[in-house]
Amino acid sequence: MRCQLVRFMFPAIVALVSLGCGGTPTRPGAKVEGVVKVDGKPLPMGSVLMVSLDGKTDDSGSIDEEGRFVIPNAPLGKVKVCLVVPEVPPPTKKPPMKLKGGPQETKEDAELKNPLHTRKNLELLSKIPAKYRDSNKSGLVYEVNPDQNSTFVISIKSR
Repeated sequence: MRCQLVRFMFPAIVALVSLGCGGTPTRPGAKVEGVVKVDGKPLPMGSVLMVSLDGKTDDSGSIDEEGRFVIPNAPLGKVKVCLVVPEVPPPTKKPPMKLKGGPQETKEDAELKNPLHTRKNLELLSKIPAKYRDSNKSGLVYEVNPDQNSTFVISIKSR
């Protein structure tokens, strides 16, 4: 998983660095926006990564709490798409683990301090099939038009 994450994030970091401070993009691209839905419900976190078919260019955009994303300089033409989301193990039925001191809360409750890490969101993330985390396996292919901003609805089915 770590290698796969580095493989996805490294090109995005290189692309951001190559843009410089306040400069114009060094390659042609187009603004893409849209929403990501899992079983018809908005995906509340993560990123959308668009990769050119030849794998030489890419760009990404963060997904907000309502499933919306904006990619400022997506590669032109047909692009492969994947989701960069945390991998979450499926919920377990283990009894709560008590922490020392303070009010008694479960370990799971302690991990839910991030407002987006609700049980509901983590459960939704755990249902996303692994194929959607890899642009070569996701099956998600879209056309980015250079003459206009593109809007996409990325709808996926859970396991």
